[in-house]
Amino acid sequence: MEYVTQHAEELHRVWETERPFELRLEGITVIGRADVILDHEGGTLTALAILDYKTSTSGGAIHDLQLQVYADAGRREGLEVRGAYIHDLKAHQRLTVDEGRPRYRCGGEHRSGGGSTAPCPGLHTFARRPMPNLRGPHRVRSGQALSPIPAVGCSPAFSFAYILDHMASTSPTESHEVYPNAPLALVAAEIRFPESTTDRTLPMTLLRIFRDALGDEWVIETRKMQQASVTIGPAGMVPQALTSVSVPRFTVRDRTLAVALTEDSMTIETTRYHHYPTFRSVLAKAAAAAAEVLTPDGVARIGLRYIDEIRVPGFLQEGLAEWHEWLNASLLAPDLLGMAEEGYKSAGWEGLVQYETGPNQKLVLRYGARSGYVVNPTGPLRRPHPPASGPLFFLDFDCFWEPEDIPEFDVDAVMTTWDRLRTPIRTLFDHLITDKLRAQFRKEAARA
Repeated sequence: MEYVTQHAEELHRVWETERPFELRLEGITVIGRADVILDHEGGTLTALAILDYKTSTSGGAIHDLQLQVYADAGRREGLEVRGAYIHDLKAHQRLTVDEGRPRYRCGGEHRSGGGSTAPCPGLHTFARRPMPNLRGPHRVRSGQALSPIPAVGCSPAFSFAYILDHMASTSPTESHEVYPNAPLALVAAEIRFPESTTDRTLPMTLLRIFRDALGDEWVIETRKMQQASVTIGPAGMVPQALTSVSVPRFTVRDRTLAVALTEDSMTIETTRYHHYPTFRSVLAKAAAAAAEVLTPDGVARIGLRYIDEIRVPGFLQEGLAEWHEWLNASLLAPDLLGMAEEGYKSAGWEGLVQYETGPNQKLVLRYGARSGYVVNPTGPLRRPHPPASGPLFFLDFDCFWEPEDIPEFDVDAVMTTWDRLRTPIRTLFDHLITDKLRAQFRKEAARA
């Protein structure tokens, strides 16, 4: 009861509980579970803090190391971890932990500052395990043998074996590699409801309820959009006059995340995408708010879209033929290299392909080489770190499910569908990039 009284505001900041983490080191992946993760750390929506509960904090630095491991694992997955705390339930005390990167030691050796190694007393020796040459991590849980890896300036008081012994045996929610320098420009999710027979604007009372359900950091911003209609007659399509419509929109204050809402649809977009679990938490809030405010009659379409703008250093517009070093050959223009050898340079190209990825489910890929931007850096959503304009290759993945009937609107079913739509998008992306490009994505992103 005392905890609830002293930390009541945290009950509204719970981002996830019992969240699995994984930490990838040389040759192994260690997995564990954090008690509670809070959002809005320091007043920033996407900033997270890890909170671990203890019945005693006598463990001192060992407990600090545990949370540092969790924080390191979270950052490697793309999460914005800005805080770590240990809460002593008996002493009713909250301790702040330095969430900086920990130093590791394992395999019975400890590396000194000069780089030499020496055995550490009381440590286990682990047998070497071969690592599979496949996508996806090789996960190590408590009790498994693992390969010794070089230690880096680790304190003799702690061993990697200790970390393994205190990790929960669980599967992480994210099995794909998260690239620090990913080329994502925009990620969007959409739900379409059965079409309404009216064209009325949602009342402000409902809009405020929806905003409050999203969170305190959201504001209402109605935007005008141009809408065109056509009439099909004997002479073909006849365009009608453009009409201006107002679309209620909710955005966070830095304009990197927005929700557009009408009676017929809801769209969630972001230009600050860290990791799918973070984006998924926003989707869950928006879906729950839509269920409360709109009470939709059903679902007509659910979609998920990822737009990548791939740029590589030193790439010139005249070097479009060199994309074969970075991308799968199936994305290249016909006889691109041969035509370049004949002196015919490509000015750009675009293509489209559609895949059947499940019952009533499709994945559409639009791709091409061009210059400039695909996602306007000065558009309705602000791009936090827009790259310089120049040659790029875009990959626009649009995966959607259109049921034949009209299923009921159920938040859990909607979330499961979004999860399912994401899988073929990531699978295709991994097939389309070369190891050379993958190495670029693994580099830390440069920020202006």
